[in-house]
Amino acid sequence: MHDEYVISANLSGIEEIWLAGKTSNVESGQVILYNPGTIQTSRFDNKDVEFISIHPPQSVLKKFGRGR
Repeated sequence: MHDEYVISANLSGIEEIWLAGKTSNVESGQVILYNPGTIQTSRFDNKDVEFISIHPPQSVLKKFGRGR
């Protein structure tokens, strides 16, 4: 669980994710957003997996939402 948002892009491989009570596969080229306070777990396939994640604080995204 994170206090901030998580924006994650899967660059290669497959991530099996459990998020908010549901299990899904995140495949290469997909992007996912986790809301603050959401409980999640991940499991990756046996192939090479590459992903990048950023963790912007809630305050940063709230400023974008207000147009500032």
